[in-house]
Amino acid sequence: MDEYLRLEVIGKQKSFNKEYKIKRINDKQTRWVYGIGDVKFDDTGNITEMVGTIQDITERKNAETALRESEETFRRLFNESADSTLLLDDTGFTDCNQSAVSILGYSSRQEVLNKKPWDISPEKQPDGRLSSEKAKEMIAKAVQQGYNRFEWVHIKADGTKFPVEVMLTAITLKGKQSFYTVWRDITERKIAEQSLIDLSNRLLLATNSEGTGIFDWDIQKNILLWDTNMYKIFGVSPDKFNGTFEAWSNTVHPDDLENSLAEVQALINGTKDFHTLFRILWAGTEVRHIEGHAIIMRDGNGKAYRMIGVNRDITEQKKAEEEILKERDLSNSIINNLPGIFYLLDETGNNLRWNKNFETVSGYSAGEISQLHALDSFEADERQVIEEKLEEVFKSGRADVETILLTKTKKKIPYYFNAWRIIFEGKPCLIGVGIDITERKRTEEALRITQFAFDHAGDSIYWMTPDSRIVNVNEAACLTLGYTRQELLELSVPDIDSNYNEEVWSMFFPELREKGSLFFETMQHAKDGRLIPVEIRANYIKFGDQELSCAFVRDITERKKAEQEIIMSEARFKKAQEVAHVGNWELNFTDGNTFVSDEACRIHGIPFGQNKQLPEAWLSFIHPEDLDFVLKNMKEAQDHFSDFTLNYRIKLNDGSIRHIYSETKFQFGSTGKPTGMYGTAQDITERKKTEEKIKKYAEELESSNMDLEQFAYVASHDLQEPLRMVSSFLGLLEKKYKGQLDETAEKYINFAIDGAVRMKILIQDLLMYSRIGNKKDDFTRVDLNEVALFATKVVEEDIKKSQAIITVSPLPVITANNSLISQLFINLITNAIKYRSDTKPEIEVGYSEDKGNYTIFVKDNGIGIDPKFFDKIFVIFQRLHNKDEYSGTGIGLAICKKIAEIHKGKLWVESEAGKGSTFYFSIPKTKQSA
Repeated sequence: MDEYLRLEVIGKQKSFNKEYKIKRINDKQTRWVYGIGDVKFDDTGNITEMVGTIQDITERKNAETALRESEETFRRLFNESADSTLLLDDTGFTDCNQSAVSILGYSSRQEVLNKKPWDISPEKQPDGRLSSEKAKEMIAKAVQQGYNRFEWVHIKADGTKFPVEVMLTAITLKGKQSFYTVWRDITERKIAEQSLIDLSNRLLLATNSEGTGIFDWDIQKNILLWDTNMYKIFGVSPDKFNGTFEAWSNTVHPDDLENSLAEVQALINGTKDFHTLFRILWAGTEVRHIEGHAIIMRDGNGKAYRMIGVNRDITEQKKAEEEILKERDLSNSIINNLPGIFYLLDETGNNLRWNKNFETVSGYSAGEISQLHALDSFEADERQVIEEKLEEVFKSGRADVETILLTKTKKKIPYYFNAWRIIFEGKPCLIGVGIDITERKRTEEALRITQFAFDHAGDSIYWMTPDSRIVNVNEAACLTLGYTRQELLELSVPDIDSNYNEEVWSMFFPELREKGSLFFETMQHAKDGRLIPVEIRANYIKFGDQELSCAFVRDITERKKAEQEIIMSEARFKKAQEVAHVGNWELNFTDGNTFVSDEACRIHGIPFGQNKQLPEAWLSFIHPEDLDFVLKNMKEAQDHFSDFTLNYRIKLNDGSIRHIYSETKFQFGSTGKPTGMYGTAQDITERKKTEEKIKKYAEELESSNMDLEQFAYVASHDLQEPLRMVSSFLGLLEKKYKGQLDETAEKYINFAIDGAVRMKILIQDLLMYSRIGNKKDDFTRVDLNEVALFATKVVEEDIKKSQAIITVSPLPVITANNSLISQLFINLITNAIKYRSDTKPEIEVGYSEDKGNYTIFVKDNGIGIDPKFFDKIFVIFQRLHNKDEYSGTGIGLAICKKIAEIHKGKLWVESEAGKGSTFYFSIPKTKQSA
């Protein structure tokens, strides 16, 4: 695509129109898209603007690939077919294979193309009809039935006529009515048929003219007597026959004389009967065949003295037998060379005769076929149908069927069988042929695929006449507009598109006829009144004298919404830039131009409309003190083609100083070389001012926190001494006056002692809280498994007392402050034991991790916490229970939270009242973590 843009669009300065592949970002799918657009150039030939759209055409490309593969398969089968195969439409033959060229005696396909059937036929067919008229009738019948088979006579290039069987299948090819045509030369079959007719006539004539002559030969006197038929048989007149044995032998063909004399002598000698065949020269010239029978009469001594016999002229019979042999050889040759299989069955379904092709196709030997039943060549579930067809032949005289032939190796081949009833050797038999229809099935499948593609195309498809009538539509057209197919066929273009009324259509169709194809957008009216934006590619097609427009219509409602969304998005983006004070810019290395958005212009004080500035003009706005810094960083980035960010100041024309934050990236071409830079510029002046204030506040807060921590430490430390004195003297007072004071006084002393003890715990917790901040930097590698073990030992007495069960899963090694993390574990486990329910405490310690953090959890089955108190429990001195229910100062969880924050993590809880609690704290991973 990059080369196409560089060479074709940029190099030739023309609009772009290209199909190409992309890889989607979200699911990594490879998709086909169709991009169209315009490119604008300035006076120097440089691109100033490129605007266009892309359309996802993956489904169309997949369909085209499937169709192309189907067509390639059809083409290969078409070209490699042994039969003469041609494609025919109203212009004549549009294609043919080499077999068709050879059968016509031409030297190339070009001599066949564009010829109509009657151009290569005699003026009239054998039935006396004009070839042109009969051909049109046969074509019309194929259109009506979808398929037509008939006999035809064509003429070869040298003028020789030859008969063929034509199989004409109506198909739609490239949107046009066409015909898949197969010729089978039936010359040999016609010759065989005529020979059989001639043979029958000769046999009939021979039967009617059959004559038998009688002879009587006196061997001793050598006197030979013939009856009238003998003279006719031998072609001799009585006045020219001298009545001797030599007169007979002189008529015998020289080649048969020796054998004939030997036959006579053998009869005389008594060594064999006289039954012989010989030839004569009838009337001295014509050769005829004679069959002779004779007997010998002998005297008392056994000596032959007389021969009486008959001669029968079997010349015609011999000729007939020779013809029959020839015809048998011819019929065998024809049968064995049929393109299909031939078979002859008796009434029981046994094979009587078949051709060699049957053996080749089935894989059975002749001996095996002789033992097969007709049903053995088919699958079990097909046999009932075949049996019914066999019965139909013997009842009605003929039948046909399409089924699957099962070979010896169980290979399945689709076949078309045609059978007739005949009388063979005095018995009803079935004679038939089977044609392999594998190629036809494949062609039909290809046609079904094509029709399926039409019916299930995602785009609407319309066929329209020059007067705007709709003559055909697919299912998508009906679904899009909400009409039934019949309803659409009753409409015209103006009914569904008011932009193309009769006046506009009258101008549209001539333009379509002239250009062949038009592409445009319009609005169609749905049945429910909706207006649907569509894009249309209309194509001009002509079938004979019929003109049509085939229009592919795509609903572009979503695309229009997307385009509008883009416009709105751009507007929102522009507003967002204004609100955020962020502008964008681009620098083209090819022409050196810099594009600056409106907001970037506003930031830099550039007048609107002047947002195409040279880099030098843009650099002029940078504060002089920051210019060298900016140029240095830009040069380093350009030297290494690395993205970079900058913080710099600009000086506006009014003298004001603004702070800018800029991010810059490089754009690379297909060769890997940079073609430009692009980036953003954000006015962060106010943010800078705010950051300065925050920095100042942070410094003040840090100082204040240090003072507070110091105060808390000093206060808690210094308060412990007087508190110890109070506690000590209260203890002495209680001990000294024990039993001397009344019950009320002792009660007051106990209250004071208890308050002093709780005050001591509070001061110690406060002291611990204040000391946490002093351990922020004391971080080492800490094995949390050891920390958990240490924590359980610290609270061992509490564990025994409560009979708690603590389960610790393997924990990671982290980078942390060991004492703080130990305190965190102790506090969380102590709380889990303290806030237990009536059941035995069960505490689980474990962790999970993600890319940046370890998350440790302490889970219990205690009393739980109402979610509305989640925030309160982490605040110092905040308690959910009074001291009589659960002891404590309310500082424990505040300490835990502070420890987590010191480690750059956080602490939170998940709980529900009465269902236990799970406390989580996160610790960031570091290089030292494991």
